[in-house]
Amino acid sequence: MLHIAELGHAYHGTPVLSADAFDLGVGQRALLLGPSGSGKSMLLNLIGAILTPQSGSITVAGTALGALTPRAADAWRGAAIACKPAGDARAASQRQLN
Repeated sequence: MLHIAELGHAYHGTPVLSADAFDLGVGQRALLLGPSGSGKSMLLNLIGAILTPQSGSITVAGTALGALTPRAADAWRGAAIACKPAGDARAASQRQLN
C-alpha cells in the first residue's frame, strides 16, 4: 500500500526529513509522532503528492508519486485519496455532533 525508500526532503535548504525505508501494508496502521518542525506535515504532503520528493521514492497503491506531473498528481489525489478541503471536514464533524 505504502512504500518509502531512501526518502529525503529539505525546507529552504535545511534537511528536514530522511527515511531509509518504510512499508505499510493494506489494513495496517501507523502513528506519526514528533516534535514541532520534525517533518510530520512534510511527510504527509509527500505521501499525498502535494510535494515531490527531492530524493528517494514514495509508492502508494502501486503509483510512484515522484513520477507524477502536477496535473497527474491532482487527478491521483482525487481518485485515490479524495482529499477534501478542511471546511468540508469541519462541516461533516459538526453534522455528526448534532
